[in-house]
Amino acid sequence: MPDRERWDGLCERGIAGLVLAILVLSPLIFGAVQTLGLLVIWWLTLAVLGLWIVRAWVSKSPRILWTPACWFVLAFAAYAWARLPGAAVEYPAREEGFKIALYTVLFFVALNNLYRQEITQLVVNVLVGLAAVLSFYAIYQFITDSPRVWSAFKPAQFAHRGSATYICPNHFAGFLELPLALGVAFTLASRLKDSARILVGYATLVVVVGIGVTVSRGAWISTGLALCVMFIWFSRKPQFRLPALLAMGLLGAGAMYGLQKAHLIERRFNQMVTAGTPDDISSRKLIWKAAFKMWQSSPWTGLGPAQFDPQFIRFRPPELQWRPANVHNDYLNALTDYGIIGAGLIGLFGLTMAAGLMKTWKYVDRASNDLEAKASNRSAFVMGSAIGFLSLLFHAVVDFNFYIPANAVLAVVMAAILSSHLRFATDRHWVSMKTAGKVVLTVVGLAALVWLGVRGKQRTAEFYWLRTARSARTSEARLAAYREAFKVDPKNAETAYAIGEMLRLIAGEGLMDSKRKAGESVEWFLKGIQLNPFDTHNYVRLGMSLHLLGRKGEESGKYFAKAVELDPNNHFLVAHLGWHHYDAGEFERAKGYFERSLEIKSWDNRIATYYLNSTKRLLESKKGTQ
Repeated sequence: MPDRERWDGLCERGIAGLVLAILVLSPLIFGAVQTLGLLVIWWLTLAVLGLWIVRAWVSKSPRILWTPACWFVLAFAAYAWARLPGAAVEYPAREEGFKIALYTVLFFVALNNLYRQEITQLVVNVLVGLAAVLSFYAIYQFITDSPRVWSAFKPAQFAHRGSATYICPNHFAGFLELPLALGVAFTLASRLKDSARILVGYATLVVVVGIGVTVSRGAWISTGLALCVMFIWFSRKPQFRLPALLAMGLLGAGAMYGLQKAHLIERRFNQMVTAGTPDDISSRKLIWKAAFKMWQSSPWTGLGPAQFDPQFIRFRPPELQWRPANVHNDYLNALTDYGIIGAGLIGLFGLTMAAGLMKTWKYVDRASNDLEAKASNRSAFVMGSAIGFLSLLFHAVVDFNFYIPANAVLAVVMAAILSSHLRFATDRHWVSMKTAGKVVLTVVGLAALVWLGVRGKQRTAEFYWLRTARSARTSEARLAAYREAFKVDPKNAETAYAIGEMLRLIAGEGLMDSKRKAGESVEWFLKGIQLNPFDTHNYVRLGMSLHLLGRKGEESGKYFAKAVELDPNNHFLVAHLGWHHYDAGEFERAKGYFERSLEIKSWDNRIATYYLNSTKRLLESKKGTQ
């Protein structure tokens, strides 16, 4: 029996360690938005699931905590996977489905293995410490005006802002919101020793500055509103009133000082009403209007998982000449991809969590039940987590933090631990596992391990070949690596496009065998169109390959025209349609398309500008000879 208890403890600590590794590593690897970070989450999650299965058999009296929120987690995961076959573009939908599967596994593992107070306290300490360390890095970036994230360079629109190990400062600010709320709650209302409380307090102040240097308006507003709710709550209790007022005054004074002194902050707020910049509020309104129209095209079921990005071109307004990738509003993004049914399931999960929180609070809030008010780590955790989620929900109106894997994992794990506190209100959510229960958990768990493991192996191999292609020094080596990547996963339209483009570029050099390579590029672009009929670059490059083959008439023209038909407000595509007519000698028609391209985008439109001037010269010379 002691051996079983020892092995049970080892499994529990192993699971906690692996989940903490996920929480720490995922933000360090650019927020896990790139494939490498996602693969780290992937394989560590499978290891966590395997340990949970082992723990079910070595535990003396295994049982499962099944709170009401679990039903909606399962329902949404099942609904998302049921929507996969109907998605117009399979690859991103499938990737989204596997992310949801990983998050579902993490939720149930965290719910049933991270509920003990010692582990919960460890999670809080690690998160607040990590947030403080990353905030120091963001402060350094802001002070030194560093454009780097590790060895990579940030895009120009994120320059002069702190983002720590994230590329986008807004998403880093979103990551900090939960640890900040936890830090404030544990500083004011926990039973930590004075030395630990001071340490957490200082770390929390660093996190506040970290959010400040991100210059994220959404994070400032959402954090400010959430902390106001927390301070108002604390000020209702005599024992917390003075510390809460002092903390609120300190943070308010710091915010006012920053607003007065930081010229960058003033410029960022001016951008809220400055049209034409990629980060201004008017651009987001345009995205929201387009997304709303997309949702209206399929209101109940949505377009399918991860379909906003590939299908956005059908609804693009001419003012937006960049790829938004997401809606910049998590609520509208959920409606667009999953419809009323999917968004409703997410909403029911949130309402169930809120109901459980209200039911739990009176059992964990020692201050409201004792004649002599006392601090409580449990109430500090529940309060901090709830306020942290409130901040994220406010922020979700203007950003897409829940679509960033590192932030999503943090939210999933913290929601699970928060839901586990319902056990203090009632024991009826515990389900004892007899032999039959352990067998069911093992079968389901092993099936998930195999299923996710096979896909993880495939994704890892594809990542290896794609990375090899990008680092290859010769065109032939790069092309060979792309071919291997496509063999691993023949559903990736971007890989098919990359192969076709490499062949087209090689053919364009006019060397030996160029005609054959141009013909082969046509085949790959056709594959890309089959896999993703909304990727207009395949149509344009296909038309250009046909030009290399001397087929400059209607055959190539229909592909350029199709690209413009799919995305009529894209200056790049309209300019290339003009190029098609220019190369075919149809200068009058070409001139109209170049002018239309410049109407859509008059700045940084080199193709239309160059060829329009050239077309005008040719037309003038033609008139002179008549």
